[in-house]
Amino acid sequence: MKKPYFKALHILVFLAFALLGVASLTQLHSFSFSGNALPEAGLLLSISGAITFFLWALMRESSQSEKELRQAHDQLRTAINAIPDTFLVIDRNYRIVMANTAVHQLAGYDPVAKKLCCHQVSHHQDIPCTGSDDPCPLPLVLKHKRPVNVIHAHYSATGEKHWVDITASPIFDENGEVIQMIEACKDITKQKEAELALIRSKEILQETNYRLEQAIARANQLAIDADKANTAKSEFLANMSHEIRTPMNGVIGITDLLLHSNPTEEQRDHLNTIHSSAEVLLSIINDILDFSKIEAGKLTLETIEFDPTTLVDEICDLLALSAHRKGLDFICQIDSNIPVQIIGDPNRLRQVITNLIANAIKFTGHGEILFRVKLSNIFNKKTTILFEVSDTGMGISPAQIPALFKPFVQADNTITRSYGGTGLGLSICKQLVEMMGGQIGVTSRKGDGALFWFTLPLNLPSHEITKAKPELSRLDGMRALVVDDNASCRQWLIHSLTEAGCLAKEAASTTEAQDAIKQALSNNTPFDVILLDTNINLTAEHIPMPGAPPIITMTPLGRMERPDTPLRRTTIGRIDKPIKRLALNTVMAAVLRGETVPLSNTQRSSTIPPLDNLSGKIKHKASVLLAEDNLTNQKVAFGLLKKFGIEPVVVPNGQEAVLAVQRDYYDLVFMDCQMPVLDGLLATSKIREMEYGVRHIPIVAMTAHALTGDREKCLAAGMDDYLSKPLSAAALAVVLIKWLGVENKGEIIPQPHLFPPAEKDIPKILDQSDLISRLADDEELAHEVLTAFAEDIPNKIEILKTAVTESNIQEIQAQGHTVKGAARNISAQQLQETAAQIEEAGKEGDIDRATTLLPILDSQCQTLLAAIHEIISRGLNS
Repeated sequence: MKKPYFKALHILVFLAFALLGVASLTQLHSFSFSGNALPEAGLLLSISGAITFFLWALMRESSQSEKELRQAHDQLRTAINAIPDTFLVIDRNYRIVMANTAVHQLAGYDPVAKKLCCHQVSHHQDIPCTGSDDPCPLPLVLKHKRPVNVIHAHYSATGEKHWVDITASPIFDENGEVIQMIEACKDITKQKEAELALIRSKEILQETNYRLEQAIARANQLAIDADKANTAKSEFLANMSHEIRTPMNGVIGITDLLLHSNPTEEQRDHLNTIHSSAEVLLSIINDILDFSKIEAGKLTLETIEFDPTTLVDEICDLLALSAHRKGLDFICQIDSNIPVQIIGDPNRLRQVITNLIANAIKFTGHGEILFRVKLSNIFNKKTTILFEVSDTGMGISPAQIPALFKPFVQADNTITRSYGGTGLGLSICKQLVEMMGGQIGVTSRKGDGALFWFTLPLNLPSHEITKAKPELSRLDGMRALVVDDNASCRQWLIHSLTEAGCLAKEAASTTEAQDAIKQALSNNTPFDVILLDTNINLTAEHIPMPGAPPIITMTPLGRMERPDTPLRRTTIGRIDKPIKRLALNTVMAAVLRGETVPLSNTQRSSTIPPLDNLSGKIKHKASVLLAEDNLTNQKVAFGLLKKFGIEPVVVPNGQEAVLAVQRDYYDLVFMDCQMPVLDGLLATSKIREMEYGVRHIPIVAMTAHALTGDREKCLAAGMDDYLSKPLSAAALAVVLIKWLGVENKGEIIPQPHLFPPAEKDIPKILDQSDLISRLADDEELAHEVLTAFAEDIPNKIEILKTAVTESNIQEIQAQGHTVKGAARNISAQQLQETAAQIEEAGKEGDIDRATTLLPILDSQCQTLLAAIHEIISRGLNS
């Protein structure tokens, strides 16, 4: 088919020849009258001839172009037809405008010639595909104007189903609108059928395994029933062990309380001996009890819902102290895809994990303990979780491994003499894991550490899970430097931060950290925060001032931070090791938002007054209610309160707490958050409803964490303060002084806060007290920081003004972020909040909003600079 412009050329040629003919006739006519050719006729003849020649040449050239174009078109058609997969071009109405040979072969006809739509060919229906399980890519291409890849089902004329991998791409017109789409389809039916067959095989295998486990369990039960004498002996042992274990818990609890009663050094030494001996004895009794129960067939498993992440966090907190006392690094890594709720026996799972980690700590002299929890698979309301405990200890030879899981046997007889133990721990672990349907094993070499692992198949709740997984904040654009001499810890932190969008770098030493900081400053990409392990000796001399990023120290749980900690002056908070993903995310998000970073649960010893000076500062004969369901926790809290002259009324649940408040008057309520019958949050809400605004009873939450999410729940319930568990006398004293204190005669008692200031509080231009407090009461350092800020910030504001004038959104965002960080470092809340809004405007590309905010920021900056100059001239706090 010829193109329209060829038709136009033909018409022009025709007109040219016509004009030539007219010219010729005119010339002949002129000759007939005068015998001479008229000049006009000759000129016309010449022009006509020239036009005719030009058009002939143009037609010849156009004909050649058309030939080349037709040749290229034929080559393209040949190439497309050679593609073994189907290839189509489809217009906006889903009509096929081009199709290769593969389409013809599959359909049995030419869909272009029949003017068919794609869904008429692939699904033999007159309406477009709408299934959500196998979505059609074409509407997605039209909507998003970008290539789309999906797995889709096609059907042959006989109804046979074909799975295809479709890649659809848009073709745009000169206005950027999609006018056509290219669709390439690859048949993956065989691959899909293989996947389905594999799934069916796994289901059959799981069912076979289940039946096999059931058969083994029945066989074991028959063997136990046959051995009556052995069963009777085991039952007696179990009963006796239980009777011994009960008073041992009391011995340990009271010993703990006595250790907090300011004993003499000699008494403390005796108490520590009692405590450690009781712990060892209790551990042996527990092993014997569990082993005898297993042999007697009396050990039953619970089947309840629980949160595996919370369970693991609690275990790590409990064992971290033992690891850190030996100078070991303890890293706890939990995959983010672990289900929030599973069904099983949390107590027995806790027992197995605790035993494996405790063994690793016991047999490791130096190095690290690494505990990992991974999701192996999840399918059809069932999941398998892998638990791994690796250490850098003495290791086990291959010849010793087979005896590890046998009762009353240890890998080496010298181990019993050196480390103690019954040799029952691993045997019990093996039996418990197998009772729960899992497997356990170990890989190790002598002198090269060991890796113990076990897998557990667990069910998922069949109903809709109401407990939501804690939402992690995005840290996009945030820059962080992780400084830690332990590679496993660095890798875990880098992975967790990167997963949240943070741009994280790592350093293993002071030198590497110094180089990374200098490199970041030279690239104009300074770090927003440094996560610093307290083992790294990073001092102020290593970091240029100004420009020093805020520092969060990472301190082993239970270890007090020394007053001379490196860079204490620029430290804005700390986080305990082993570091949990949620705690890390919460702290980093607070830094990113410019909020105050809470200190660790462990109180700083330097900020807590001596306990023997506090009794006179607490209201005499105060009436206190203690709501706590755990008997041990009751005794500890009761004993600590009694040390301050307070004998609380104790109730075991939230409902009893509500009734107690209805009956009697209380100056203060300590409320455990998790209790049976009625939890602490609901109990607090009911108490607040009863108050009718007449009298507000201070309620102190007792909780393990004070993280994002807990804050909103406690605020909504009406709680006023918090105490973290395990309770300490020092932390309790601070809370008592805060709510039951008397006149302090000018002495300032530090008070921990769970909640930041309310939003209704008016932001300050410059919070001097906060600045001084964060800089460890060093007025000289505060003077240097304010001077550096006053010298540097005007230039930053000018750069920001230029960026707004030039509508440079990247620079607006960058400078807004810089000003926000600088303002945060000197506790200038107003300027910090406005700069944060400008940063957000730059991120969203909202120039108008940035333009509106700029004069406000400039005015606040001028006011702040005037205040700083006045403070510098007259001195801080004067």
